[in-house]
Amino acid sequence: MSQAQQIVQKSSIYAAGNILRGLASFLMLPVYTRYLTPADYGVIELISVVLDLTLLLLGARVAVGIFKFYSDAETPAEKNQVIVTALMLMGGVHLAAVIVIAIFNRPISVLLNAAPDFGTALAVYSLSAVFAALNEVFYSYLKILDRAITFVSFNLFKLLLQLALNIYLIVFLNMSYWGVIWSAVISSAVMTALFALWFLPSIGLNVSKLYARKLIQFSAPIILASLAMYYITFSSRYYLQYLDDVTAVGIYAVANKFGVMIFTLVAAPFTEYWSARQFEMAKTPDADKLFGQVFFYLSLVLLIACLGLFSTISDIVHVAATESYWSAIPVVPWLAGAYLLQAWGDYFRFACFYRAQNRFVTYASLITVVVVTAAYLYWIPNEGVLGAGKAIFVASLARFLSTYYFAQRLFYIDVPWRRLTGCVAYFAVALYLISFVGTSGVTGILVKGTLAAIAGLAILGTPLIDREHRELIAGRINSVVRRARV
Repeated sequence: MSQAQQIVQKSSIYAAGNILRGLASFLMLPVYTRYLTPADYGVIELISVVLDLTLLLLGARVAVGIFKFYSDAETPAEKNQVIVTALMLMGGVHLAAVIVIAIFNRPISVLLNAAPDFGTALAVYSLSAVFAALNEVFYSYLKILDRAITFVSFNLFKLLLQLALNIYLIVFLNMSYWGVIWSAVISSAVMTALFALWFLPSIGLNVSKLYARKLIQFSAPIILASLAMYYITFSSRYYLQYLDDVTAVGIYAVANKFGVMIFTLVAAPFTEYWSARQFEMAKTPDADKLFGQVFFYLSLVLLIACLGLFSTISDIVHVAATESYWSAIPVVPWLAGAYLLQAWGDYFRFACFYRAQNRFVTYASLITVVVVTAAYLYWIPNEGVLGAGKAIFVASLARFLSTYYFAQRLFYIDVPWRRLTGCVAYFAVALYLISFVGTSGVTGILVKGTLAAIAGLAILGTPLIDREHRELIAGRINSVVRRARV
């Protein structure tokens, strides 16, 4: 099997896992928008961003080097030490966050002018972060072992468990946003228990001070960059809370849920496979061309996904959510575009990790902080939720450009920019033509979605795709058709 085929095959499997991980919240959206008010939704969003900030301040990115050091480790015992040490570090940092939140939850509530029980809800929800952190290390271990089917199986189980808990707690017990909180805590705890029973007997509990120090030293520059990214991504919620109200935060959260689908369904599953393999791929001959081709086809799939989302988002929101959430519709394209640019930046960021020059990641993030601050201050007071979407798009563009500038000097990637620009133009024309379709509702989703899929397939037959790759894709499609006929 060629590298391209392997990337597609494994990414597809991980895509199924990521879809399942995110599917629970998407399937629950009609329930959320009917049983939770925008203000309730805003409370959940504020709890999430406060918790993320606390974790970043305590250094919750300590396990970011797990793939690098696992790859560098020479013996199975050392490789196991990397995993166990990452587990201990992540668990310890997140437990510290729980303690900090338990102590300061009341002042945090006052500072945010939040609901009376916000502090208690924040403290309880923080427990889920401990389990989720441990689970992320276990998921990383599955990726290293290339156990894609097991990865998907665990995600399917979590999906079913979370759906059941959400429906029972929100619909039948009428627990409002507390149902979301307890569902997250219980489902994450169950997953941690299953992972621990599965893996710990084989990898042991041998913690390494050496790898702990290496993980901390490797991640230290990234913590500042992560704080900057937190500000870039989540400060819009704070601005909206103070300049508007918690309802605006809820509207933005719904728009973001759709916008992030581009990242969750395409970029994230690709990263699940690629992040565990890219260090080895960089050592192969003609790595610059390989990385450039991979980037091109990742971008192509992202653009196809954007076309499908932009074509159908109005009908999807009208069907899935009540009228009080419809103002989220024009915000979605800006956020989806921002996530596409984020995926681009993350791809090139690898060069900084590969050369152990993580400070350049921080430089790019700090540049973006300046840009997004100016954009927030200009757009949010004037345009509210829509302004927040525009600001994060401009900030993501600044992050990508600065990351690209630094990265190309560390590890050059030969990107076919002319063909990629042609793809952008092609999909812009396709979106314009689909906009003339007059159907709406469920029918509109089906018709416009079908046309977007046709446009996505049609580009594979154009000169924008290399002849060699067109033949490879055609062969794969013919193979699938033949199997279907049998």
